[in-house]
Amino acid sequence: MIMSTRRPWVLSLFASLAAASVAVTWLAAPDTYPYGSGDNVRAGVNHLIERAPASAMLLTFAAVGILLTVIALRGGASRAALRVAGAGAGAETLFFAFVMADGSIMSSLGYVAALTAPVGVAVVVVLACRRWRPAGLVVVSLLLVLGAAGFASGALNTLGEAVATYLGSFTSDPEGYYVRIVWSWGMAAAAACWAWTAVASLLRLQSHDRAAEASASWARPASVRRWGRVVTIAAALGPVPYGLARLTWLTPWPLGGPGVDELVISMSLDAATRLRGSLFALPCALGVILTLGLISRWGEVFPRWVPVLSGRAVPVRLAVVPGTLMAAVITISAPGFLLGSIESGDPREVAYSFFGMPFPVWGPLLGAAVFAYWLRRTREPAAPVTAAGAS
Repeated sequence: MIMSTRRPWVLSLFASLAAASVAVTWLAAPDTYPYGSGDNVRAGVNHLIERAPASAMLLTFAAVGILLTVIALRGGASRAALRVAGAGAGAETLFFAFVMADGSIMSSLGYVAALTAPVGVAVVVVLACRRWRPAGLVVVSLLLVLGAAGFASGALNTLGEAVATYLGSFTSDPEGYYVRIVWSWGMAAAAACWAWTAVASLLRLQSHDRAAEASASWARPASVRRWGRVVTIAAALGPVPYGLARLTWLTPWPLGGPGVDELVISMSLDAATRLRGSLFALPCALGVILTLGLISRWGEVFPRWVPVLSGRAVPVRLAVVPGTLMAAVITISAPGFLLGSIESGDPREVAYSFFGMPFPVWGPLLGAAVFAYWLRRTREPAAPVTAAGAS
């Protein structure tokens, strides 16, 4: 077995051993179990599973994972045995991703993005102002005028207090949310290990006949460009409804209540809450832009206003790795974000949740968009890069 295939199997072996240890811990110390009816997050199907059956399932999948690793790593394994091991790796991926992990990983990423997005926007504005100086002077002048007006009216003081309150809310965790989310991230990490193993096994078993691969109609360059553009534009629309709803938190009519009958939030929202809500529009906008970058020139060549890297080819992995991870996180989060509305039994609630967070289609569409980008960048001849770079 080649080294590139051995490495993910060894990593998955450690993931299985860790999972077995966790299962034993849950059985020996019931208070350590984070899911079930006492779960304070409830962002996945794991809150429906109590400690005993969850521990049994985790221990079973850990044992199966160890057995699969032994089959895959032993010398002289037949292709049939390797197929079984690869299929088992896929099953392990699904278990850890959709049963043990949940939507809390998406929520935590959203909060991190909301906190850091303003800094990223400021950096982009500064870089853009350096590239287009007349427009930059206009933007800086406008910001100075708005700042002076806000200082004179006292609005900046209110905003400052809201920001302080918002940031202060992250320094305490009375409900134990952070510990609970760590569990989900651990399960997601195990799913990632097994996903890598499943893909490596598939690549190990598939034919390396590039002529046959190139003859597939969907993999031809013209076809990839065509369907890749469609799925990329569709994926870019995924975060738009949620982002637009969050922008309305800056108005007297904030949208995005917990149910269809609460489309316009009726409860009073203080300044800190409105700030917290509206900031989520920034990562949504960033997601739209980066997704469209998969079919844009600047997704292949760094724009002229990017220091140092201007005009250089964008490394394929720089887009493929985070894009794939994001698609996986969105897909993993899909059951949890729809489960509550499904349990209500009201089709209107299901439609409302799906429209606001279309994770079941958004995640796979983003994955397909990234795959099309990878095919295009690795299968088509590289386009010449000019010294000026992309605009």
